[in-house]
Amino acid sequence: DITSAIHLPGNHNIDNACAAIAAVKSILPNVSDDEIKKGLSEFTGLPHRLKFVAEKYGVKYYDDSISTTPGSAIAALKAFAEPKILILGGSDKGADYSELAKEIARQNVRLIIINGANSDEIREVLREEKVDCEIVQLDMATMKEVAKSAKNKAQSGDVVILSPAAASFDMFKSYSDRGEQFVAAVEE
Repeated sequence: DITSAIHLPGNHNIDNACAAIAAVKSILPNVSDDEIKKGLSEFTGLPHRLKFVAEKYGVKYYDDSISTTPGSAIAALKAFAEPKILILGGSDKGADYSELAKEIARQNVRLIIINGANSDEIREVLREEKVDCEIVQLDMATMKEVAKSAKNKAQSGDVVILSPAAASFDMFKSYSDRGEQFVAAVEE
């Protein structure tokens, strides 16, 4: 199976790879499966799109800073079976967080760290949907403080995911700035 060469988490990444395979085969009908497998196995993903950052003390860290909607954060949650620490929040875009809260309740989420201008709104939706995990609200903390909070609470086997489900403009220049600050804080 060609898709066994995909090293990116989540069914959405498998779907994307299948679309890419179909496009390649339509343009280059003589390309071999081995060539496609090689390309897939060498592709490590794009920056800030559920990108693996590091593994420290048995905890894996992922940067999904491009996640500016609840739907993209839901996809990130579904990508992992492991216990999760989810970092949410940012600039308010008027999004409805109720479906995200319901998905969090279904997932193996141990801790939610909320940061940013819409942290009160997100916390209220989590309360309304009766999300039953630890919630740490930091409001307008630096990314260094957010990552430190995640590191302090993480246990071996956990996956820490920055998937904010919100825009970045409350505290950062862009989603890439937010992601780069997360990566730097994790690697510190």
